[in-house]
Parts: sequence; C-alpha cells; structure tokens
Amino acid sequence: MATGAKTNQKWGLETSFGVEATNVNKAFGTNLEVSGLDMDNSMTPRRGIGGRNLKKMSSGVFRGSMSLKFDLCDPWVLRLICGGYAKTGTETLTLTFAEADTLPSFTIHEHVSGVNGGSDRLIKYLGCVVVDATIDAVQNEVVSVTLNIAFADVAESAGTSTAIEITTDPLTFAQAAWKKGMTAVTLTEAVHISIMQNAELKAYLGSRIPAAASFGNREYEVSTTRKVVDSTTYLQELYGAAGGPSEAGPKVADYSLVLTPEAGQTGATYTFTFDDGYVTKRSEPKREGEDIIESVTLVMTSLTVSAVTSLTEPTW
Repeated sequence: MATGAKTNQKWGLETSFGVEATNVNKAFGTNLEVSGLDMDNSMTPRRGIGGRNLKKMSSGVFRGSMSLKFDLCDPWVLRLICGGYAKTGTETLTLTFAEADTLPSFTIHEHVSGVNGGSDRLIKYLGCVVVDATIDAVQNEVVSVTLNIAFADVAESAGTSTAIEITTDPLTFAQAAWKKGMTAVTLTEAVHISIMQNAELKAYLGSRIPAAASFGNREYEVSTTRKVVDSTTYLQELYGAAGGPSEAGPKVADYSLVLTPEAGQTGATYTFTFDDGYVTKRSEPKREGEDIIESVTLVMTSLTVSAVTSLTEPTW
C-alpha cells in the first residue's frame, strides 16, 4: 500500500509553459503536506427533447489544482511566489525577489513508491503556477508556507525520482520579528501574510489543455494578533489620528517581517518588506481572566523579499 512515507515531490522552472522543466531539482521544504489534489474535466451534460435521461457528457477545459504546506527552509521557492529574481555576491548571496506581472511556470515531479504493492509511479504535473500563497509565523510553531497551485497537464508513467535531501534548518517563531517601520512590534503572537496572484489557466481553440496563465490583480493582506499594550501601533493608524476617527482616513505605514537564523544554523535571513500598509480592520475582545488581544487586518500596496544566504544556488 502506498503511504505518504513512500512519496516525494520536487520542482523545477519551465522555460516554456507546460513543457517539462529540464532541472527538476529543488525541494519545497520539510514537513511537506499535499492536500486538495483535485482534477476536473469541466464536463457539461447534454440532454434534449425526446427523453428525460442524459444523452452525452461534453468535456471542457482540464483543470488541476493542489495545495502544498511546508516549512520555509530555503529561499528558492520565493521565486514561484513573487516572480522576480536577482542575485548579487559570490560566497554570500543577496537575493531579491521582486514583483513580476507574470509568474514563472514550473513542473512538479511526484514519485510514489510501490503503489498497492506494484511498481513505482512517477507523476509529472506540468504548467504549474501559484494562484496564492501564505507565509505564517505563529507563536510556538515553525514558520510555514502554503501554496495553492493550478496545473495545466499531467504525465504519468512507471518510474522513479530521487528525493532531494533538505539540509537547511527550518525557522521558528522565536526567530521572527514583525516590524512597523524600523521598530519591532513587541508581544506579537502571530503574523499571517497572504499573497494573492489571482492566476487563471487559459485554454484556447484546438485543445482542452491550458496553454497559458493569466494573472489578475495582485493583492497583499496581513492579519496579525498582539497583546494590547498601546494605542499608537494599530488603533491610531486605524483612526488616522489620536483620539478617534479622522475625516482623512487611516494613516499609512511600512511594515516588514524579518526571519533570522541562529548562529550555526544553515539557511537564510529573510526580510519581507511591505510598502504603504493600511489598517483596515481591528477587533479587541475582552474576557475575564485573559489577556486583551487585538486582531488587526492590514492591506499592503507592494512587497519585496530579500534573502541573504551562503547556500549554493541550484541550477534553474
């Protein structure tokens, strides 16, 4: 019987949409979970006069989707999320993952060993793009990434694929700092970063297999919880002034999430920098015997991610 213990996944960038990547040589991260692996033929029933029963089913666009959750272990996956990529340095690399209007497509190889006691199965998911992504830094947890992915095609056969050994160390909540401007927002319990690319795969006349990806509005939303210690960090930003709501509306501020490994750990230092963040919602429930916690939702206008690492850059 096939189990998750007998499965591995790895990915590589495609040079042409839907054409298998040449270098499928990068792991997602430790603690990988695959959920919502769905495929849909977009079929429609064909009926008509002369009877009550179904006559035919007509196939539409093939649509595939999956959700992956894993620990943030190395920076390469950020290229799938942001799109842009630049590198400086030699032994120590400074990587910049900037916004791009078109995200790269990628191939996922999934190897399942001994399906039902039979042969190994190699599944190739082609024309993958990130629809949306979430970065979570939560009290007493490892920093994690969730990718919701659409894929255009599948090629399945008997075969194997060697798993990529992950040698980097995952980062934990203790190595995370949420900042407003240059100042750490103390007593923060959780930060959830949502990056929505609104990607859609497109099929055209001649084939029901999608041949390209289209990207809609880019959206950034951050939700965070914090023990209430002041009114200046979030409440006055929501009001737009001290003492109550202003006619001008909320203030604007820059925010960042910084992840710094401990000395001796292998990995990267990450800085997620958001420009022009607006506090759009805030709640502050109060219960007897409990800390007063404020929950805040911010909408950001732009994002750039930098990573400083001594890791060897993989072949793209």
